Amino acid sequence: MPSLFRRHSEELYIQKLYQYLGSKPKAPEVPIDLPGKIQKILELRGDRRLFSAGRFSRGRSRDAGDDHHIYPCWDWDRDPAEPQAVMPMNNFGVLERATSLLDGGEDAQRNEQAFPQVEHLPETGTVPGVVYEALPDNSWFRLLILQPSDDMWAPIHCQLKPFSRNQARVTYEALSYAWNEGDREEPYSLFNWRPSRPKVEEKGDIKWRPQQIICNGQELPVKGNLGCSLLHLRHPSRARAVWVDAICINQRDAAEVSEQIQMMPEIYGQAYRTVVWLGMESEAYAATIYEPLSLPCPEAAMALVCHIVKSWDLSQPASYSVRDTVSRAVEVRQVDSDSEFTRTLDGLFSCQPPHPRRKQLNGNRSPRLGHLDPLHDLFGVSWFGRKWVIQEVALSRSVDVMFHNCSISWRWVGLAAAIMRMRFDDALRAHRLYHVYHAYLMFRLSENYNLDPASMTFVELLRLTASFKTGEQNDFFFSVSGLETSDHSLERQPLLTGADYAMSYDDICTSVARRIIDAARSKAYPLSILEDSGASRSIYAKKPAPSWVPEWRVEHPGMLSPWSLDDNFAASRGLKVYVDTSSSDNSLVVQGLCVSTILSPCGTEIKDENNMAASIDQLNEFPSTSSHLEVYSRTLCAGRDSQGRRERNRAAMVLPFVSFALYGIHPGTAKYKWVNACRESLPEEDQNPWSSQRIRGWNEKWIAARQRFSRAAGLVAQHRRLFISTSGHLGLGPRDVSPGDEVWVLAGAAIPFILRGGEDGRKILVGPCYIDDIMDGEAVSAAKSGERHLGLLWSEELAKRASIMPAGPAVSSDLQTQRIIIE
Repeated sequence: MPSLFRRHSEELYIQKLYQYLGSKPKAPEVPIDLPGKIQKILELRGDRRLFSAGRFSRGRSRDAGDDHHIYPCWDWDRDPAEPQAVMPMNNFGVLERATSLLDGGEDAQRNEQAFPQVEHLPETGTVPGVVYEALPDNSWFRLLILQPSDDMWAPIHCQLKPFSRNQARVTYEALSYAWNEGDREEPYSLFNWRPSRPKVEEKGDIKWRPQQIICNGQELPVKGNLGCSLLHLRHPSRARAVWVDAICINQRDAAEVSEQIQMMPEIYGQAYRTVVWLGMESEAYAATIYEPLSLPCPEAAMALVCHIVKSWDLSQPASYSVRDTVSRAVEVRQVDSDSEFTRTLDGLFSCQPPHPRRKQLNGNRSPRLGHLDPLHDLFGVSWFGRKWVIQEVALSRSVDVMFHNCSISWRWVGLAAAIMRMRFDDALRAHRLYHVYHAYLMFRLSENYNLDPASMTFVELLRLTASFKTGEQNDFFFSVSGLETSDHSLERQPLLTGADYAMSYDDICTSVARRIIDAARSKAYPLSILEDSGASRSIYAKKPAPSWVPEWRVEHPGMLSPWSLDDNFAASRGLKVYVDTSSSDNSLVVQGLCVSTILSPCGTEIKDENNMAASIDQLNEFPSTSSHLEVYSRTLCAGRDSQGRRERNRAAMVLPFVSFALYGIHPGTAKYKWVNACRESLPEEDQNPWSSQRIRGWNEKWIAARQRFSRAAGLVAQHRRLFISTSGHLGLGPRDVSPGDEVWVLAGAAIPFILRGGEDGRKILVGPCYIDDIMDGEAVSAAKSGERHLGLLWSEELAKRASIMPAGPAVSSDLQTQRIIIE
């Protein structure tokens, strides 16, 4: 069985999965807008729609039924858990292969009472009264022996024993959970419930969220979510061996933590099964009935997953089980394959989400349950946003998911996520079910289902998973170290060789970046990793790592390159590659061509739609011809469509750009005159934005066009800034771009970069940029002809303004590229 990239969305993230599919696609690839860089998922929030002070606060009336006004398409105050990368998907091929593989596998619904007997574990001694004995070496680990109890709420008693991993293989289960799920102090927890009682000490919370266990005769404090999971894992009559990271690793021993964390891929891969604990709903809400299925909400979530799978393929044996918390009896339940609910599932996802303002006025929930609220409860837990869980699931032999008193096979959860990603993508955005993208990604990466060979690189995996959260910075790398890519595997880890969990994050980043560049020397673009780099770290965060070393943080701007490897940019085409990473001071030596100098930024950093509109308003001094509109629209979208792929039709985003620019501007203003001139440059059939009943607002074509532009620009424009160069280029660059910075085409990089002068003639990498006129080697070709490439905005007036700027390096007629040192 080939190893799938063992690796957490996003994500999404999730860029450039290249030719991730093993077979020829049967339908066009539709990338996932996985959130962190991997694309920006654009959500709608009522507070921004109704009360923001900018231009885009006026597009929606207070009447929720008025669908002819326009929602703002961006809400960039996103939760960090939202995926940001894009994963292309062969919509039908993946699901067809997945369902055929599932047909031939083990029973989808195993008896959850079937788990290894503790008696099969080798005998080991323990020191009485000691919780953590020293392990002989890193080939050993500890297992938690969970003692049985026929009382669901009785105190938890267990033993912690050391074992050799080789001897304990397939004799234990591994637990995957979110440490802080449901805790009040967890600011990013997406779990819907919060204890209604003000005192955590009250009996109700103590009962089902125990804060301590008795381990080896000693009291051991645990997080409430972990204590709750142990209650549900505990068998009424048999002991159960479980590996739990928070307990089985001595968290006070830094050396042991470092060693054991690097062994986690093996621990999960050798377990008999991995049990995912998503959490427990409040007792009051768990009793709420989901009307369409007449089931309590936790069970309704499981049933909805099965109905989604059945809606795709009625022959799939999707089922789930429910445990009675009193009698402890477990009942396996199937959904009706031919039910009216399954047949009308499309209508369920076509329903609009509850109006955000109405929901806000009535608390966290609308008075009546929304049609997809059970899915919110299931996929809204923070487990789906933890990066560690990716490899915990992907490397496991089998996985069961427990939610409240219900359990279901991971295969049905993952397959349902893939089906929703393919069939109901718009509904996922509208209902803000972002973690469905994460679940889909983990399903695609799961080794057990063997959907595709590992064809991505480790850099692409890091981008793909950049939106997932980690507790420690170093976890960004080690949480996916067990996932196999085309240039990295658990057995041979060349990219992490020399990296240790005890090292500083900056040192690990530098070491990994150097090894990635060295490993990519034979490829067309060995400097592609620089697209994730930027000087904002070293200049503003005072980070000691060099400017060319990626920071890999969640809030980092999205990738400028399209997510399709087969159709990437080629700005340095024609330049000979030179790369040297051997410097003792961690500098990077490359060669390239200076194209131009930054004349002035346009507007401010783009954070939301109002910033975008203000940046567009800065262009009103330039012409509004159709050619100019193409450059404006393509620059703000970085030459990509709303799915993150490269847009080859130069006019495709012109109408979307104009509809976005015109929205919210009052007639009679100077801004309106310029934008209206842009509208008049459109083909005649596209010039009229109004519906047949003008009082009702814009027509559907203009509304859809404006939303398409918002989505496409949202993938790349956030935390960036427009700029004008001395050569007449309009570009989209880093937010820190300043007059006097230089635009360079570096040999071995697919896109241009902004560099800033440093000490002793060295350069600081400010970040990547997009300039529509030079993305396919046009600047290099012009230099070969002895000319400097000029942009569409070049004019005599611009030349006068540029004359007072410091001149950039001259371009030689025989293309004498310059060797530079980036610090």
